[in-house]
Amino acid sequence: MLALLNDYRQGLLNGTRGTITAVDEPARRLEVTTNDGTRVTIPFTYAEAGCLTHGYAMTIHKAESATVAIALVLADATMTRQQLYTALSRCSQCNVIYLSTDDLRTDIAHVVEAAREPIQVLIGIIDRTDAKEMAIEAPQLTL
Repeated sequence: MLALLNDYRQGLLNGTRGTITAVDEPARRLEVTTNDGTRVTIPFTYAEAGCLTHGYAMTIHKAESATVAIALVLADATMTRQQLYTALSRCSQCNVIYLSTDDLRTDIAHVVEAAREPIQVLIGIIDRTDAKEMAIEAPQLTL
């Protein structure tokens, strides 16, 4: 499970990951062991409010600062090199990239585009950046 909202009384912070070890229906609570070994009790109301989600799949941003044994990364042509780096730097043992070569903008395509080779999609990701250029780094204009 993945906590999505701070609840200091329960010992949960946004981003806390853990495993549900027991469900106590009469008491309406979940018993959870967090990834750091802490045992916490979460009331059903926390989950019913939408503050818990599955922890087996996360966005790149939710996974920041997490370390996992194996990172399975779904990459496509919209990804940037910074996002790819962040996703691939989460694991301690093995990275696996699932690379989508499909054209994601088929809703506006006028003609069928030729299928792209996976290596071309990966090169496109590495070439694409979302880094912002500072004004002092911009080329100076000469008058």
